Amino acid sequence: MLSAVAEYIATKGTQKVAIFQSLCGVVPTGVQNTKKSNAYNLGGVRKGAPTNIPFHVLMKIGTFLGGESFYSIAWSMLLVFCDCMVYRRLLTLWFVLYYVGQYLKDLLQLPRPLSPPALKLEHLDEYGMPSTHAMGAFGCSIYLAIMLPEISNYQFSAWVTISIAVIWTLTVCISRVYMGSHTFEDVIGGLILAGSILIGFRSIESNLDSFFLKTDYMPFYLFALITFLLIIYPKPHNSTWSESFGDTAIVGGVFCGCMIAFWYGARYGSEPDFAWLIDEVSFAPKEFLSKIQNIERIKVIILSAFVLLPLVMAFKFLVKAASIKVLKAIFREPKKDKTYRVEGTAKLLAYMSIGLSQVSLYRVVENYMTNWLQSS
Repeated sequence: MLSAVAEYIATKGTQKVAIFQSLCGVVPTGVQNTKKSNAYNLGGVRKGAPTNIPFHVLMKIGTFLGGESFYSIAWSMLLVFCDCMVYRRLLTLWFVLYYVGQYLKDLLQLPRPLSPPALKLEHLDEYGMPSTHAMGAFGCSIYLAIMLPEISNYQFSAWVTISIAVIWTLTVCISRVYMGSHTFEDVIGGLILAGSILIGFRSIESNLDSFFLKTDYMPFYLFALITFLLIIYPKPHNSTWSESFGDTAIVGGVFCGCMIAFWYGARYGSEPDFAWLIDEVSFAPKEFLSKIQNIERIKVIILSAFVLLPLVMAFKFLVKAASIKVLKAIFREPKKDKTYRVEGTAKLLAYMSIGLSQVSLYRVVENYMTNWLQSS
């Protein structure tokens, strides 16, 4: 069955990608690079060049809107402007979508579009089916489009939020085919999978949120769960490391760290610096607009970001460096080798520190910056 699917992708699926790229103005450049031939990109890579620059820019934006860099920025912005209930639930959904998508990629091991006839505008050493860009864009945007109008403090029209979600999703999905990274089948499979997960998540999101905030010893349970999920994650044969596994460890670490911080805030909400962590709907629309219009508030946000980002990144660097050094010594592995148990564990712990410190320290830094500006 899988061999038949792989053959279809290699022939008809890839041909559709090549036709679509041609219609969009992508032309071949250079010769085929057979040195980049691997299990993910069979036969090598032939690069393409855009001729329709405005459309190419739009597709680059679509690629960005579905990638890890965008989500890193989005989580920080949500932390500043959004209430914590929405933040927790969206973060949980994002982790589930990403883990399931990456798990299936390395389980099915279906290659990306053959190049040629498809042309590569980006190079990725991961398997193709399903598209996690499509899963994340569809799942997260549709979830926000449905959820925000349901909360009385957010005066959003359902038609407006759904329209934005549809445009966002379409831009991301089309960009994946345009860049030569996925077939239409990869994208459609990701959309169907994300829709199924979203339906199931909506039925249990309240119970999950309650578990993360109220369960005794939740941090231990959650860390054990993330560790178990990484242990059972499918790993390619005869390999010591895969980038898709590393990305999954990163997402799991951020999710675990943030949820531990929220749990701590729920337990010690009487502390001034942590009370905000358990606000169910902390910012009403008028308050949100006042934050945007208030110049002093904007100064506080910018200064807080400049102070917090170096602190968080320094913490992450120290945790990862210390973890790798200790784990290399324990397992007696060469310093330059990347392995699942060492590099994977180090990434998990490092990005846990990012989630934990970002959520826990933001309001502390913000209060300090507010007092500093008022006194200066």
